[in-house]
Amino acid sequence: RGNPLSTHQLICLLLHHYAVNKGMKGRVVKALTTTSMVDKFCAAHGLELVETGVGFKYIAAEIIKGGVLLGFEESGGIGFPGHIPERDGILAGLMLLELLATERKPLGKLLANLEKQFGPHRYGRIDTHFPLEKRDALLRFCRRNPPARLLKSPLAALTSYDGVKFIAKDGSWLMVRGSGTEPILRCTGLRKRFGHRQAVDGVGFEIGTAFQLFDVTRILAYAFAFVAVMLAVEMFMVQPFERHVARWPPKLQTSRCSDWDCRAENLRTID
Repeated sequence: RGNPLSTHQLICLLLHHYAVNKGMKGRVVKALTTTSMVDKFCAAHGLELVETGVGFKYIAAEIIKGGVLLGFEESGGIGFPGHIPERDGILAGLMLLELLATERKPLGKLLANLEKQFGPHRYGRIDTHFPLEKRDALLRFCRRNPPARLLKSPLAALTSYDGVKFIAKDGSWLMVRGSGTEPILRCTGLRKRFGHRQAVDGVGFEIGTAFQLFDVTRILAYAFAFVAVMLAVEMFMVQPFERHVARWPPKLQTSRCSDWDCRAENLRTID
């Protein structure tokens, strides 16, 4: 419906198609900047996972060895079994159509099923200009001074064979890597846990994701929750405040006597 899919989502959909619908086995090869949902999928289906540095040349070397089910990288390059050891975007599109014809479900529902099984995975990347002569010093500093936690989850591992990648216990990770072709520093990350980040990302982000996935149930849940919160605010905060304001200032007591009568009464009191 006009919402683009990320390369990571497409990779997971095709992996599901080959492993579940086609029932194929083999090694799965991914670049280390690819979504961790692949790791969880391989563990759940008993598939061997091989992680390489960034660059399809490393994946192609594994494909040439044989026995590879799929090979892919963050940029969306995907290599297929029984085919040339290279990326093929046209074949990837055809396999995606085959997936839709086999499942007879929209992509939104297929993605929602994957997230239901393996949890939501949100990926982001920032590319910034950084002098080449300072890159090695920065990466060396990152290796020697790893953070104790990522998103409040303890650090579980650190890899440094291609850039520096910090991996948290909950599966979230953050990676700093220099481009191999230009003075660009790439900061990439994947977030696995969402509870304590809700206040940062906001409900709007989650609703936007639900619209992208055509998740009507989640959209309605947020809508009803919003209505319930607004009604509670109206009933327990706004209305009591209005009643309190309506009582102020207090009503002035009016005298029952006329002005002349009151003056005469006051004079008699003075006498």
